[in-house]
Amino acid sequence: YMTPVLQQLSMIQPLRTAVLSVKIPPEYGDDEFDEDDLRRDTFDTFSDVKSCVKDNNKTTISPTKDSKNDRNEYNIQILRQIQRIFGHLLESKLQYHIPKGFWKIFKFSGEPVNLRDQQDAVEFLNTVVDSLDEALKTLNLPQICSKVLGGKFADQKICKDCPHRYSREEDFTLISVDIRHSQNLKESLEQYVIGELLDGPNAYHCEKCNKKVDTIKRTCFKKLPTVLAIQLKRFDYDWERETPIKFNDYFEFPRELDMEPYTVQGLAKAEGTSVIDENTSDEQTSTNSNSNDGTCYKLVGIIVHMGQANGGHYYSFIQYKNESNSSHWYKFDDTDVNECKMDDDEELRSQCFGGDNPTSSFDQPPMKRQRR
Repeated sequence: YMTPVLQQLSMIQPLRTAVLSVKIPPEYGDDEFDEDDLRRDTFDTFSDVKSCVKDNNKTTISPTKDSKNDRNEYNIQILRQIQRIFGHLLESKLQYHIPKGFWKIFKFSGEPVNLRDQQDAVEFLNTVVDSLDEALKTLNLPQICSKVLGGKFADQKICKDCPHRYSREEDFTLISVDIRHSQNLKESLEQYVIGELLDGPNAYHCEKCNKKVDTIKRTCFKKLPTVLAIQLKRFDYDWERETPIKFNDYFEFPRELDMEPYTVQGLAKAEGTSVIDENTSDEQTSTNSNSNDGTCYKLVGIIVHMGQANGGHYYSFIQYKNESNSSHWYKFDDTDVNECKMDDDEELRSQCFGGDNPTSSFDQPPMKRQRR
């Protein structure tokens, strides 16, 4: 689950460039990476995994609840190891790189990870992104992950019995969409922004009218990121059987996606209404009126999970643009990287849409899209 996420992040050019350009001050210590790894042409992957699992208990760099300095140190060491990974993927002549330093220090909720256990790829993505931005914040540098992957939801309450509407912003770096009740991504996004009616005893108290009124409560997109990451929710938990489950339902997604219909401005345009909220200043309204310029995205990355909920294998498809500005799709499967035919619609369908194909099922985080 770590490898495909790190591969996808490394292929986001502005993120990779920003991470590699950071000069970590000497007070944060030296890199403990074994330089012998740079000289090896081959690796014993299983031995390296065993070594890192064993050494995890000896690691002293970890975030703790009562020590801000420890958290800062941990995040900066994560940044250092991500720099090393990105550097190897970009410049190394070796066939592949084993990130032993990263394995040794990375933690979920302050606890060492067992590298043989399957973990949630989205949780890993969110954890790494948070650590990178926190490290950059500590170093007084721009938080590149939020800048590239970050957008804003609008949690709207639209009163039906009066002209008032309210909105609250919420940050996101990834959106999760349901696959169980839709056949494709556009249908799922339409359901995403429909919302629910608050009426009767659940009616919303309008502050301007000082009374309860029927209200539509919905979430839509106020600001879209440069790179949009979307999770298809194929995993769940069966509480009766106390076991994780995976849905292999057939679910399509397009190569190009226009997010405008699911934005604050797009919905207001379709409904013929204003986007001015009661709790939004004129300055905010002016600023946000142009926040969704560039709502069209194209597919540039996919992570696939093969297997069942309690075990399996992750791999990536990434569209890479070379120096001559020619784009090609590549399959990243652990140590093997090969050009593939993902520009063929049938190949995309068989590899990524799920359904009757038992060998591979689309999983989280499902896709990475860049603005056209």
